[in-house]
Amino acid sequence: MEATGEVTNMMHKLRHWLRKRFLEVWIKEDLLRENDRLQAQVKELEAELRRRGAYLNGLNAGIRAQRRIVIHNNGGEK
Repeated sequence: MEATGEVTNMMHKLRHWLRKRFLEVWIKEDLLRENDRLQAQVKELEAELRRRGAYLNGLNAGIRAQRRIVIHNNGGEK
């Protein structure tokens, strides 16, 4: 019975050592890769936002520059 407890304790220590030694490094590397990917996505979205803002500014300028068309219908009289 005691041999089983020692094996279990040794396995627990081994798992703990493996987690501490490798999992932390793996998590850090994974988070850094994910952070890089998300930063690239943010840059793409910011560029798209600037492009759409420029498009909207152009539409506004174009609408303001158009000649106004005024229709006179004599106040609705026939």
